[in-house]
Amino acid sequence: LIKMHGRYREGYENEIRELWMEFIRSLHPNRLPRIRKREAWAAALELCYCLRHSIDIQKTILAEYYGITYATLCRNYNRIRSVLKI
Repeated sequence: LIKMHGRYREGYENEIRELWMEFIRSLHPNRLPRIRKREAWAAALELCYCLRHSIDIQKTILAEYYGITYATLCRNYNRIRSVLKI
């Protein structure tokens, strides 16, 4: 959430935390995600938030900002999306 600080309206932190917790609860206990690089999951959560709120964001720029590959961002985002049915 540190990289997101000041970029979005007040309350975004709670929404992103709740999204992550909902994702984890949906996977618990058998299919928890392997976290190799937490920035990759943070970027995917930020992408979910932006799309949910119709905030224009480019995936390539977001991936670069977090120091991850575009493919990793898309993979994590798609996993969150498929688990939460969003």
